[in-house]
Amino acid sequence: MDAPVVRYARSEDGVRVAYGVSGEGTPLLYCRPPIAPPFPTIVAHPAFDSWFGELSRRYQLISFDFRNGGLSGRGQSPLVSRNFSLDILAILDDLKLDSASIFAELFACPAALRFESAHPDRVRRLLLWHQVTGNAMELASPERTERWRATFDFARSDWDIFTVRILSESFDLPGSEVRTIADAWRRTTQAADFIEAWNPWGDDDVSELLGAVTAPTLVLQRSEDGYYQTLQDGIRVASEIPGARLAAIPGMANFPYTENVDAILEEVGKFLKPESAVPMDPPPSPFQTILFTDLESSTALTQRVGDEAAQEVLRGHNTTVRKALEAHGGREVKHTGDGIMAAFPSAVRAVEAALQVQRELAGGEVRVRIGLNAGEPIAEDDDLFGTAVQLAARICDRAEPGQVLVSRVVADLCAGKKLQFSHHSDATLKGFAEPVALFEVAS
Repeated sequence: MDAPVVRYARSEDGVRVAYGVSGEGTPLLYCRPPIAPPFPTIVAHPAFDSWFGELSRRYQLISFDFRNGGLSGRGQSPLVSRNFSLDILAILDDLKLDSASIFAELFACPAALRFESAHPDRVRRLLLWHQVTGNAMELASPERTERWRATFDFARSDWDIFTVRILSESFDLPGSEVRTIADAWRRTTQAADFIEAWNPWGDDDVSELLGAVTAPTLVLQRSEDGYYQTLQDGIRVASEIPGARLAAIPGMANFPYTENVDAILEEVGKFLKPESAVPMDPPPSPFQTILFTDLESSTALTQRVGDEAAQEVLRGHNTTVRKALEAHGGREVKHTGDGIMAAFPSAVRAVEAALQVQRELAGGEVRVRIGLNAGEPIAEDDDLFGTAVQLAARICDRAEPGQVLVSRVVADLCAGKKLQFSHHSDATLKGFAEPVALFEVAS
């Protein structure tokens, strides 16, 4: 595609934000990572025409440079998502657009989420590529942490060589073309700004915003773990956003325009409806966390205290569980006689609900077992079925009264949150050939 004409919008705090528009149709605001090479250099490069060119042929593609990078002006404020989101607002206001869909890459995702949180009515649909939502180093392996430290040490020591090296590793381009892009990058950015904006140890955490997202959302993630993110990261974010869809794209390239472009465009095309299409509610996320409760020795209780008193205990359990579901965004699927089966879009909220139930029932007439698992159950007639559900029920059976047990996937989805897990056992559960790792949640 041809390089778009550069325009300028002015943000609320006075920063001049460079942007350009290509194509016609549904507006798609494209957020590349902050402090990246100038947008005309990238979007007009022939090697990336299969991505940016195709987007501009399908949509009104709005490309831009965040503050302190590319062709945009410098701001006095910190390079954090709250201030980057002002750049997004400036462009939509300058174009007099009531709303637009937003596609955000990597370290641009926090800005897109901040903007959606502040202006939900102005985001039609949200697409997050290799999202980075919080302190990435909390979940990183030692090897990954060391790679990041080496990256920033390199950038500090020799910004000129660094820009060539990182572009060579990211894009399969001839050396002369890499140097051209690197020259444009160096002329318009500073190493210190790059390090500040891409800092994976920073405290610019937007993960708490995920549960409040109202825009229909597509989370796009490579199926193989890459330098910045893993498939598990994508699963975690998709499970936290109400109704979000997750698309796992084959490969491990960090950017969408360098590998399996057609597969990504197909997912984007299915998600972004033409402007003339009838608006659709976002489909419920197939990935859910399943929770089972089970009253301790309910039959023995009935024999000991009688039907009416036992039923009163059960009603108290039901009220407590339903209160926790309401507080943490869970849905009651069905009553099982001695307990309740529920489903949550968020693993963290499911565990928090389980802990609330145990706290409120502690010291009562009877205690309750709780088991959780996460996966993609089969939905049919307002009920859920399949392996994910069966495993949650088996985990509940294995729990002791007063205990919350979860599968490994639930524990992994809660990593980095203020929840404590300890390995309980590798249990052989009925119907499952291989032992299942179980983790106990600390109350």
